[in-house]
Amino acid sequence: MPRPLHLEPHFSADELKARYRASQDPVESRRWHLLWLVHTQTTLTDAAKAVGLNYDYARDVVRDYNRDRGYRLSWEVEGNPAVLQSGGEQTAAGVKANFLLRGQMALA
Repeated sequence: MPRPLHLEPHFSADELKARYRASQDPVESRRWHLLWLVHTQTTLTDAAKAVGLNYDYARDVVRDYNRDRGYRLSWEVEGNPAVLQSGGEQTAAGVKANFLLRGQMALA
């Protein structure tokens, strides 16, 4: 039997479901859907398969969600000049580009 996966209670199951259903971005929606499935006691392997993600990438999404309180969902922005302004703040275009790139890598 798989070891239980710990998911921080940043959002309730209903909030996770609402976020995945409301998202206009298919990559972001997939990540929220994964988190909702894990929250409802689906194994990570089964949840990753259900939403079409690689297991290792799905594990990274859960890790980043736990660490970042659900705010970033695995956006790789630290130190990336494409997504940082001079003050170190993220630009919307850069975050979106990196978010999509990360999602495409997961599908490969």
